Order: sequence, then C-alpha cells, then structure tokens
Amino acid sequence: MAIIELDEISFSYSGEPVLHDISFAIEKGAYAGVIGPNGGGKTTLLHVILGLRSPNSGSVKLFGGDIAAFKDWTKIGYLPQRAAHIDGRFPITAYEVVSHGRVAKAGLFRRFSAADHEAIDHALEISDVSHLVNRLISDLSGGERQRVFIARALSSEPEVLILDEPAAGVDVGSQSKFYGFLQELNKKHGITIVFVSHDLDIIAHEASQLICINRSLVCEGPVSLIFHEKRAVLESIYGESVRLMLNEK
Repeated sequence: MAIIELDEISFSYSGEPVLHDISFAIEKGAYAGVIGPNGGGKTTLLHVILGLRSPNSGSVKLFGGDIAAFKDWTKIGYLPQRAAHIDGRFPITAYEVVSHGRVAKAGLFRRFSAADHEAIDHALEISDVSHLVNRLISDLSGGERQRVFIARALSSEPEVLILDEPAAGVDVGSQSKFYGFLQELNKKHGITIVFVSHDLDIIAHEASQLICINRSLVCEGPVSLIFHEKRAVLESIYGESVRLMLNEK
C-alpha cells in the first residue's frame, strides 16, 4: 500500500522553479532516503508532502486520499532541520519537550489521559531517553537532543516519520548508533521512515529506497539497484566519484 504518492508535482517560489514534474510513491513500511545537491529542492519536497506548501500543479495523496481532504496529521511525525538547536536559556526539560508532541493528539485544552501518558512514556522508552526526562534539553548532547525530538514526534503515535537531515548536530562517533535507532523504529516498530541526507554513504547503508532529486526527479527505486545502475548520474550531480559499499541484502 502506497501511503505517500506524488503525481507530476511542480512548485515555484517567487516565479523561480524549485520542483518540476516529480512523481513517486512510498509504500507502507519503507525506509526511504532522499538525496540531491544543495538547492535541489529536498526540503521543499518534504514541505509539499506535509502540506506546508501547495504545489502549482500535480497531486499529493496521503494514505490513499487527496491531501486536501487529509485530516489525521498525527499519523505523520516530522523532524525539521535544526529542530534540536534551541536557545540554551529556555528552561524546558526533555519530558516537557516530548509531552508537547502529544498535544495535537490529545487536544489543546484537554488534560492528558492515562493513554496519553502511556504514549509519552512509550515514546521515551523506544527512543531510549527515559533516563533524561528531568534533564534540561539545553544540557543534552546533540545526539541526545535528536532522540528527544524524535520521541516528541513519536508521542502522537505516527505511522510515518519524516526527518530532514536528522544526523545534523550528532557527532560522527554517534551517527552509526543513531541510524541504528532509526532502523529499529522501522523494522521493529513498523514505522515508515522518510529522511533527507546529503551523505550518500549513509543512504547506501541505511535506506531501502532512494529518491534523488535535483529540482526534477533524477532517479528513484531500490537503493542497491540505483547505486549500481545510476552511478554515473549520481557522480555527475555530486561532482566526484561515488564510492559506496552496499550492504548484502
């Protein structure tokens, strides 16, 4: 079942074309990586999927229905770029950050129910940040903050998690563990993952589906197939040899 479908999407900003004639689908349970050069439209593409920007032409379907009629936005969790970069003077704990993610599901002016608290605790647990609940978010490492903000997205119990450069702010030594965590969300908990990254090696080793855009759709399909059959195309975009070691599938 395709839970995200784009059909001939085009988008312009102040008359400048940003996306042109993009079509692809993401199936339930996929782990999809979106790549492309700076200025290629990756973040704008996510914004179109999330309904934050309306395309000039084409259609978007979410969970089989037109985006214009889609109401259950708690099914989609979103982690924007630099989400974990907050003012260190703002006194908020990790638990408070995560609980704020439940508000859309629970209702703005309603007290949390037992089910709400259970969902928050579950999000903390699967994100492995339960031990950080009383810590100020400003005191956490980059990797810890990212996990807290992912827990915030998970507290609404989404079926899809969309992340824009999720490893930004995570030190190199912790990135492998961080992506292992995303793999666990996908494989163990059945959450569809869509993430943007500029790192081809990460995409090759982590994702199962690759979507490459440079304002238009360059290529899309299974990672192993794309890196073997479209290597020259990727090299032309990135301006250097693409040296990747693909995992055995």
